[in-house]
Amino acid sequence: GDENLYAEVASLFRSDTPKVTDDLRRAVAAGDAPWIHRAAHGLKGAALYVGGRATADAAQTLEEIGAVGDLTHARSALEVLTREIDRLTAALADGAGLAVV
Repeated sequence: GDENLYAEVASLFRSDTPKVTDDLRRAVAAGDAPWIHRAAHGLKGAALYVGGRATADAAQTLEEIGAVGDLTHARSALEVLTREIDRLTAALADGAGLAVV
C-alpha cells in the first residue's frame, strides 16, 4: 500500500539524489539556468513526497534562480540545498518514516 510506495520513493530519493546534485553542480558551473530550473523542480517534488520540507524549500529557491536566469546566488543556494539533502537522506536512511525535516 502507501507504506510500500513511500519506502520505494524514499529509496529512490536516496539513490538518485547524489547524481542529480552532481549534475546541478555542473549546470551551475556551466550557467545552464533551464536545466537548474528543471532539476530543482524535480527535487522539490520528491523531497515534499518524503516529508522533506526544508529540502523542498531549498530546492524551490534554486528552482526560482534557474527560472529567472540570474545565477548570481546559484552556488550558495546549491550549498544550502546540498546540506538539506544530506539531512533528509540521513533521516530517511535512519527509517524516520515521513521524515518532516
